[in-house]
Amino acid sequence: MREVVPGVYIMEGLLVGNVYLLQSDRGATLIDSGTPADVDRVIAQMSRGGDDTTNIHSIVITHMHGDHAGGAPKLSQYLGAQILAHREDAPYISRSAPIPAFASSAQLLNWFDNNVVLRHPPCRVDRLLEQGDKIDALGGCAIIHAPGHTAGSICLYQPDRQILFCGDALFNANPVTRKPGLRLPLRLVTMDNKQALETVRKIARLPIKVLCFGHGEPIVEGVEEQLEKLLANCIAKS
Repeated sequence: MREVVPGVYIMEGLLVGNVYLLQSDRGATLIDSGTPADVDRVIAQMSRGGDDTTNIHSIVITHMHGDHAGGAPKLSQYLGAQILAHREDAPYISRSAPIPAFASSAQLLNWFDNNVVLRHPPCRVDRLLEQGDKIDALGGCAIIHAPGHTAGSICLYQPDRQILFCGDALFNANPVTRKPGLRLPLRLVTMDNKQALETVRKIARLPIKVLCFGHGEPIVEGVEEQLEKLLANCIAKS
């Protein structure tokens, strides 16, 4: 576990996605949980961080995919933490509803992802989140509904420090090749690509100094310029 900026830590050596730990005066919050296979590594890194990183009261799931929600059942049981997720994705995290199909190729990929590659057990959701909700992390983070990649994808925004945790609304690496670089989410596993681009436009209107991704290294300098360049490239290709 290493520090990104004061009060924000990223877990190291996980299989696919990123897990962040956010400190506050009332305890700590995890953003995402990794896969089930990542849980022991996450717990070990928190334990080495000391008491101020093991008092976890909440695990916020940015969206339903198994590389973000898969470790949540075991982590919440171990930590005694509540699970928070957007209302739109909660049924798929708890597995009370099947992941919806939205295109033939994407249907196959999502079925394979959900049932083979990143299969995970059902996970209760203790608190349903909506646009504008607040959570106690880093002195207060706002929930931003960020649909597109999934219907219930969310970002978390700390306005005073201008830190955004964007989940998979944006990537800073290709999750298959691991090649770094700011990019939109993968089209074949994104529910609505047009909506995903609109979400990026909404994100780009925020003042952001630190941008933390579900995949890829956080950006701590020149965030707004890089977002402008990405959107310009998207417009040029359209």
